[in-house]
Amino acid sequence: MLHVLRNRLTPEQAVHLGAQLPLLVRGIFYDGWRIAGKPSDERQPVEFATLVAADLPHRWPATRCE
Repeated sequence: MLHVLRNRLTPEQAVHLGAQLPLLVRGIFYDGWRIAGKPSDERQPVEFATLVAADLPHRWPATRCE
């Protein structure tokens, strides 16, 4: 979920949020981040939930948000 959230933010917003996180969570937040990428365009909660569900491991129980 952190990576999906990070990818929706501008680089400035992502760095500001990352600075507020505990050290271990901050490492997970920044893992694999490419700062050159632009924020994704999804702005609806259902779109965000779909991206989070796609990023979860396959064995994680998924429920639909509507």
